[in-house]
Amino acid sequence: MSAIWGIIDFQKAPEPEAAEQLSGAYQCYRIDRYEKLSCGNAAFGCCHQYFTKEAVTEQLPVYDREHDLLFTADCVLDNRDELLGLLPGCGDSPSDGQLLLAAYLKWGSSLGDHCLGAFAFAAFHTDTRTAVLCTDHMGSRSLFYSRQGERFIFSTAVLPLAKLCQAGANEQWLGGCLYSSSAQMALFQGLTPYENIFQMPAACIMTVTGKKWDQSVYWSPLKLRPDLRQSSEEAYRTLFVDTLSASVRSMLRSSQKTGCALSSGLNSSSVSALAAAALAEQGRSLYSYTSVPLPDFPRDVNPHIITDETPGVKALCAKYNNILPHFLPCWGRDAFSELPALLPLIGYPMKSGLDLIWFSEIYRHASVEGCRLMLKAQYGNFTISYGTASGTLHQLLASLHPFHAARLNKIYSARYGVPKHKLSQLLFIRQKEKPYTDVEGMPKWLAAPELIQKYRLGKVAAGNLKKYGSGQADTRRQRLNLAANPLEQMQEGMLDTIMGLIYGVLIRDPARDKRVVELCCRLPVKCMLADGAEQGLVRTYMKGLVPEEILDDLHSQGIHSADYCYRSRLLWRNYRDKVLAALELPALQKYVDAALLSGLLDRLRNTAAEKLPEADLRQANILYSCSLFLQLLP
Repeated sequence: MSAIWGIIDFQKAPEPEAAEQLSGAYQCYRIDRYEKLSCGNAAFGCCHQYFTKEAVTEQLPVYDREHDLLFTADCVLDNRDELLGLLPGCGDSPSDGQLLLAAYLKWGSSLGDHCLGAFAFAAFHTDTRTAVLCTDHMGSRSLFYSRQGERFIFSTAVLPLAKLCQAGANEQWLGGCLYSSSAQMALFQGLTPYENIFQMPAACIMTVTGKKWDQSVYWSPLKLRPDLRQSSEEAYRTLFVDTLSASVRSMLRSSQKTGCALSSGLNSSSVSALAAAALAEQGRSLYSYTSVPLPDFPRDVNPHIITDETPGVKALCAKYNNILPHFLPCWGRDAFSELPALLPLIGYPMKSGLDLIWFSEIYRHASVEGCRLMLKAQYGNFTISYGTASGTLHQLLASLHPFHAARLNKIYSARYGVPKHKLSQLLFIRQKEKPYTDVEGMPKWLAAPELIQKYRLGKVAAGNLKKYGSGQADTRRQRLNLAANPLEQMQEGMLDTIMGLIYGVLIRDPARDKRVVELCCRLPVKCMLADGAEQGLVRTYMKGLVPEEILDDLHSQGIHSADYCYRSRLLWRNYRDKVLAALELPALQKYVDAALLSGLLDRLRNTAAEKLPEADLRQANILYSCSLFLQLLP
């Protein structure tokens, strides 16, 4: 696993100074070895990180004289044993890069039918002056690119590329980012906050020549075969657990310590349970890291909200005694304090600054304590824990299965203590709602009205909602679209990749594995409400593997960074003036609704720290992030 970069000039050899600048921009990250290689019209680089034993002797970039091919890759493969059988010419213990190159030479653009894992690679055919770039099925590793006249440049991290290109701000991306209050940053697929810099989507093959480029998608859940039928509920359970377990086990390749980001939620508890069981067979431990609120934060804010996830984590540790827990209160840190140091490394404005504090603290602690592999399960919201009662029943009725719907409605109502007619009424209301048709009714959060009109942000947001659904009464097609939502893939791929570069850890999410995604898309929708439980795949099928205290808590939900507002009020005086100055930055004004910004500034100036509203703190945090980003630009 590594970071890669390259410069291709279709008219002449790349300038050495440009290659040096691009390579030098990676010096701020946790890299174990730097390599670069020039050949004719191309210069490629690889910034190696030693996450597996094979990575230590990895030789990339490499020039294959037999095929006139310059190749570099950022990859960790999950089906090495299978590939070794299919590619016998690679030797006994080839590196992952060697296997991926052999796969490309044998299968070309069809290599996605054979390779599993997290990867991105670039190949330049020197005889035809043709470049080929590829990303894995779920876009787990980011890859950015820019075309500048006769030059084509790519990079794993966006900031080295932006610096080389002297890229300015992309007002379309920033307008889309500020249009919605959700944590999702991108409204437009492929765009980045930099002008003329793009991010490759998942499962993509790009071919670039001197005159044009073409993109094609080689895999999509929409192309999967219909529902995967099993003979019994137990058969569904076995298939689900075996598939998720295989995904987890295939990722446990680190020869050093393995850690996980662990909450008391269904997703991370499920992944951590399977990882702990697999590591126990090897006599190894799993090091878990959990964010906890400050000791004096009120715990009884809402009886249905779990603000401190310590009890659930301890219950999992009691079941698997090889889980060694770490509870991190993140002393003296909040959503504002981390941005000045992290933003110049990430290179993106952050809307998830509230979570950034504990993600960065977890990865920092894990790295210091020798963990090079970190598991997470964030993507499970779209796969293994997908499924509400109303959404499941809607899809059953839409697919003409009224008897299945009636039976599950009865079981669900009894389990949750909800009258059967109440869910029917809710379902009827959800079916009548068409939120994606009301463009004028879409929330217009922080974005400037001029940008909303210029880029038709309301129509784009409504179109995305129509395509990916709201999670309440979605169609089967919306469910499949959501499982491979390119906007989520780009964001999570970028963040996992860059945080790994910053802290020197490999971040993997088994809930995002292609095999798991395919299974969750092919299972009959009734499985999402198995045994009448919402999120039925994990809540029902993981029984015996995850503690009952977690699975049987039907009415509570854990929340990350529950005390973020409390923290920010305590620390507000430390950076109040810096935040206010940043929000008054002239370059920021064109992107933000002037009236909204003026009112926000007045409240931030005149309200006592302990009384600052939660909404104002979040808006201030996001605008502060955007201002810091704009200050990075030339």
